[in-house]
Amino acid sequence: MPISPAFIASLLFCFGRVSIMVLLRETIYFSLQLDYNFHLSWFELIYEYQKDAWILVFFIALIKGSQFSISNILGEAYPITQRSDEDEIPLMSLRL
Repeated sequence: MPISPAFIASLLFCFGRVSIMVLLRETIYFSLQLDYNFHLSWFELIYEYQKDAWILVFFIALIKGSQFSISNILGEAYPITQRSDEDEIPLMSLRL
């Protein structure tokens, strides 16, 4: 069973965000001369992945919605019209 590209993207997004979060916290704690211990357990990793998967879905919906809105403003997007039965082309009239 192949792994979905969306699943791989969500894993990369999760690990990237957690890495940036830990790096920022390490930097801030170091500048305050404090010690930051990041303990990653399976439970925390699943929790972070669950949050990041929803964030990724939100980002994709936001990007696609803004692309549609911009193309609609520019006049490139048209609403999908429902075809009636009268508009359908009979299969017998199609030539190969």
